[in-house]
Amino acid sequence: MTAKTARQDAPLSAVSRATSLKAAIYKAMAVIGYKNGTAPPSKEEDLHLLYVFNEVRSYFDKLYKSQLEAVIKAHELDSVIEKSPLGESVSLIEEPYYALVVKRSSPSSKVDLDKFVTSLRRRGVTADVIEAARSSATVENKPPRRFEVVVK
Repeated sequence: MTAKTARQDAPLSAVSRATSLKAAIYKAMAVIGYKNGTAPPSKEEDLHLLYVFNEVRSYFDKLYKSQLEAVIKAHELDSVIEKSPLGESVSLIEEPYYALVVKRSSPSSKVDLDKFVTSLRRRGVTADVIEAARSSATVENKPPRRFEVVVK
């Protein structure tokens, strides 16, 4: 066995393995939309790449969600996840090369405006006062934008 062969056969550290895997994934992804008949039409590269990247993202998002659900089910992690402290990272699975860690954010809350107004009315607050308070406390958010590349 040569030194080169021994080096190739030596086990990689988890970081080295992850770095190599990431590089291989990036290399494979880099040709999508460029090779094997998938090159962009002339003068349409920007939109072509947006379309390709959106399709890739959608495909892998579905795979990721499906695999995550399968792992959670296979390892019966639902109750462990629900019991994990808010704001803290908790290791759910520890394996030689990977660990699955969850960090639960604090739950968000919102005011049901109809119930709030009804509650105030029952407590004797007039409609004019409620409307004035609602109007002065209302902040408009920028409307969400959703872009889509449409194939014609």
